[in-house]
Amino acid sequence: MSEAVEHHERDLLDQAIAERGVIAVPSMSSHAVLNVAGQLDAPVVPMENLARFRTPYPWLAEKGRFIQIACVDRRWLFP
Repeated sequence: MSEAVEHHERDLLDQAIAERGVIAVPSMSSHAVLNVAGQLDAPVVPMENLARFRTPYPWLAEKGRFIQIACVDRRWLFP
């Protein structure tokens, strides 16, 4: 995950991961990640559009549970 973060922000990300404020998961089944996030009542910041999962995971529509991001011109945007 650190490779997708600007160089000057890597220390912040590493600290957040060490303090368990951010949990980075390896590439795996979206269903597995969503099952764990649902159990932990955690927000999800995916690298893909997970709108297709809103039927089996209705909590994704709750405010603050699904945070979309996009990388445009090497900058992370939160639309």
